[in-house]
Amino acid sequence: GNTQRRMAEAESTPTLTPARIMEVGMGFMASKTLIQSVDSGVFDYLDSHPQSTAAEIATAVSWTTEGRAAVDVFDTLVALGQLSRTDSAEGPGSLTCKYSLTPESSTFLVKSNQTKYVGGLLSMANTRLYPFLPALTLHSKRTSPSTR
Repeated sequence: GNTQRRMAEAESTPTLTPARIMEVGMGFMASKTLIQSVDSGVFDYLDSHPQSTAAEIATAVSWTTEGRAAVDVFDTLVALGQLSRTDSAEGPGSLTCKYSLTPESSTFLVKSNQTKYVGGLLSMANTRLYPFLPALTLHSKRTSPSTR
């Protein structure tokens, strides 16, 4: 009776999670990583040097090879679907892992693909639009609910 109906309803009702909210709320991290990589020339370098190691890419775009920072950026780009990675004998997280472009990044994030390149738009948004975002927070703190 009621127990079976509640079980059926529970199975048909999707489980609520904060995943979508967190994706939006933390989205700036993905976009900043992508834009920094576009502006630094990561995608252009990999277009002409496929299967480069993390150390080679970092050196070519003037990033440090000390610590994990460069590898973390490249692995974030893998998670975002913009790079692919081939692990080295040292395993993932190593400066000897090799990275390549994906079809998406090769098409849209390499400057030589002028008719499809969107990296310039991302860089422009970073330069012109991101600086206004803190003002939104300040405005909402200074504005009383009755004047919103």
